[in-house]
Amino acid sequence: MNDFNMSRFGVSNPNAPVDLFQPQWDRTEFGTTVTGDYALFSIPKGQTATLIRGATSGSYVKTDRDTSMQTAGFSPAKAFMAMGISIALIPASLATNIYTAPVDRRLLTSNGYMKISVIDASVFILPMIAIPLLNPVVAASSGDTGSLNYWEAPGGGQNASLYRLPVPITIGRNENFSCILTYDGTTTITTVHDIYVFLHTFMRRPGQ
Repeated sequence: MNDFNMSRFGVSNPNAPVDLFQPQWDRTEFGTTVTGDYALFSIPKGQTATLIRGATSGSYVKTDRDTSMQTAGFSPAKAFMAMGISIALIPASLATNIYTAPVDRRLLTSNGYMKISVIDASVFILPMIAIPLLNPVVAASSGDTGSLNYWEAPGGGQNASLYRLPVPITIGRNENFSCILTYDGTTTITTVHDIYVFLHTFMRRPGQ
């Protein structure tokens, strides 16, 4: 590919800013009693958080698997434009909770809501049942007890990969932002779950 074609993508001039599609993500854990606020993007990479590794919940240093955040609450020297939002739910042990995991998912997605703020302004609030899961499973079967077991796919089912924002959320350079999941009252689930929140973003990388 010659320099002329490369210039169309803004990568031929190292001194010019570049727009890249680079999602931002973070992960936190729900215990079996879910209540109150859960803050995402608050513990950056390299710090310790309670998360699931394999099938075990414990205190682990966060890596790229867990978060894209280098600094808690903001990304210095970069600006982001979020085009959509997704979530993913990971149970600590699916094998021993195959019949209760669908109920846990339903409780986690139907009893909470998400709020995103930039600086001090709330820019997005929505019940979590409207936000698509990146790892949905939709199935029905007769279990060993003869009961019907089912999975739900919030946010529009398997064909919906993200909640597409009609107006993008812009996070400017060095602007603080937060993502809070709130559960009113108490929601009790059978097994510990981790939750991912994905912001599908374009990143403005400044020139050198």
